[in-house]
Amino acid sequence: MIEKLLEIHETSEFDCNGYIELVAIEKIDTSLYLRFHICTGMDNEPIQLWKIACSESRTYQIKLGEYCEHFELLQDHVLLWSYNQPKLSLTFSHRNLELDIHHIIGRLHEKHFSLVDKWIPFDSYFNIYKHFSLAKLISSGHGKLAEGAEKIILGYQEVIDEFGINSFYLSSTPKLWVDDKGWIDEKGNAQILMFGSSYVVAYKFTAHKI
Repeated sequence: MIEKLLEIHETSEFDCNGYIELVAIEKIDTSLYLRFHICTGMDNEPIQLWKIACSESRTYQIKLGEYCEHFELLQDHVLLWSYNQPKLSLTFSHRNLELDIHHIIGRLHEKHFSLVDKWIPFDSYFNIYKHFSLAKLISSGHGKLAEGAEKIILGYQEVIDEFGINSFYLSSTPKLWVDDKGWIDEKGNAQILMFGSSYVVAYKFTAHKI
């Protein structure tokens, strides 16, 4: 049924006069339920009410009341990497006291945004905290640099390799904590539903007209 919903905004009538409005959100356990008003743009056709179930949701950004022009359901997006790619832990070591730390950080910054654009903040994967900056980490000479999705961590490794810093990584399956089960493996086939500036990452999307 999600296919029928996605087809609505493909008509010429929708292009001219249609719109989609998110009107309600409900969260039950790991699932999200979204309700939309959809105007098809066709004369004398009432506004439709649709409900989308986002099963096993992982992350989302939603603006209630937002109007948008279309839905997109994608299997390939940077926000899916944390669930669909192996998780890498990257460590490093060096004895070079003359490294230009700020140059390294600048290159890491460039690499990060070339991979993820605006979607993921720069400090999301690095092994840093309030009183221990990335500059201090690299200056320390060894440790865990970052942990996260394979494509991003391999990008970081390329950068530090440029400066002659030794590195290696360990690979594992991304996991999710479930209260009654502990850590379980992610399934690796998450999808993302995008509408306007909002999105939901989940494992299954179903829709029906109310």
